Amino acid sequence: MHRYVCVCVCARARVGVCVCVIICFVHRNSFAASVPQATALVAVEMGGSPLQEFRHPKHATYILGSEDNGLPEAVTRACDYHVELPSVRAASFNVAVAGSLVLYDRLSKERRETVD
Repeated sequence: MHRYVCVCVCARARVGVCVCVIICFVHRNSFAASVPQATALVAVEMGGSPLQEFRHPKHATYILGSEDNGLPEAVTRACDYHVELPSVRAASFNVAVAGSLVLYDRLSKERRETVD
């Protein structure tokens, strides 16, 4: 059984423009060897701070675990931030939905900052 770790690396290219790359790793070691420098690691997993209150770092690597097992606790502890998604009907979201919600939140907050 493989435990995939998916990461989304985001950086602001300029105001209002965010460049994102999504990469999936089969093993944590392969991720650890290629983690981008100068980015904050953000674990997206149940039990973290609410996403609504989170201030996204300028350069971030968002780490999402597998749908069946989530992120290993050691990975969550190694991250700079730990956020969770609000959910009303289900305990969690699938990885694609979770990643989409996090990136939407990031983009909408960045756009609000540029308007204000």
